[in-house]
Amino acid sequence: MDAILMSEPPRTASDLKATQTSALALGCLALLMLGVQPLILGALATAGRLDVQLLGLAAMIEMLTLGIVSGAMGALVPHRNLVSWGAGGIVVLVASNLACMEASGLGIVTLRGLSGAAGGALVWIAAGVIGRSRAALRLSGIFSGAQALTQALLAALIPLGAPVLGANSGFALLALAGTLCLAFLFGIPRTLADLPAPEEGHARLSRPGLLGLGGAFFLMAGIVGVWVFVEQIATQHGIASGTISLAIAGSLAMQIVAAAFITWCGPRARPVIALPLICAAYIACLAVMAVTANHVLFVAAILLFGFLWTSSLPLFLPLLIAVDPTRRSAMLLAGAQLLGGSAGPMITGLLATDANLSPVTACGAGLFVISALCVILAAAVKSRP
Repeated sequence: MDAILMSEPPRTASDLKATQTSALALGCLALLMLGVQPLILGALATAGRLDVQLLGLAAMIEMLTLGIVSGAMGALVPHRNLVSWGAGGIVVLVASNLACMEASGLGIVTLRGLSGAAGGALVWIAAGVIGRSRAALRLSGIFSGAQALTQALLAALIPLGAPVLGANSGFALLALAGTLCLAFLFGIPRTLADLPAPEEGHARLSRPGLLGLGGAFFLMAGIVGVWVFVEQIATQHGIASGTISLAIAGSLAMQIVAAAFITWCGPRARPVIALPLICAAYIACLAVMAVTANHVLFVAAILLFGFLWTSSLPLFLPLLIAVDPTRRSAMLLAGAQLLGGSAGPMITGLLATDANLSPVTACGAGLFVISALCVILAAAVKSRP
């Protein structure tokens, strides 16, 4: 029994499973839009309701508000009244998606920011349950796989609704998903157990914990900062759009495979060794993307990139728990990763131009190097007497 999970531990194993399932479902709902942003926002652009600049702003604002709200709540808000927070988050998320069906331009940007803020509260609930579990890595791996599966399902359903709903198909399905997820509130406990207080004279967040969070931030910045430019990089190499579309779909499948892999073998891995090795593998993928026009090698690099994506992120949870046993840093992991994801495209695209995308892969490699150094330093600082 996972006794540290709730203030009042569940009476049976089935109660615990219901709590974990419900929390993961709310987290998947909060992050559902992020996996299908190109489909939903792209449809709005095609319909003339959103220009290219506002499309990028809407995508960034949603991830940014998700990260800020989930991170701020993880740092400042005790895990109390979870059902009320969950209900409020779902209602706002559903309402904002329904409102998007009638909006355009800056209205879409504002509503996506509101939806991200509501999702941040749901991520905070999921992070609280995952971070307090003794099987944190296993739950984190399951969470990553569930995200990929639900996003793939939504991506498959959006075209089916398009003949009737047009560009609003995605928003209608997101609102429907939110309504269905209200049922999961019955599995959420009212409160979660308080985290151990930091030792007297120590900061609320330890230096190793901050370094570990920095590693998560820079890794996610590198991942998303490169991923949003993958199609343009492939086009510059003369790779057919159909080939790259299949590669991106295959990458999503590899993320699901990787989630199962990390759930099975993750507990045997040492994050301080595994994460720098994964960063090195990311850099190898970027080297292939930067220099090769061979479509087989390029597709292989994209598939490996997708596998590494879901393999790497859950490993930060056991790293943070090891370097900060109070688990306060672990509560901020989702926020750090979301903020990194929102900052990544701005960092990698800073020096890039339509004619020259080489700064994207170079900056991405630099972000992965910084992430690996943060992980190593977190473990080194923790080991000091």
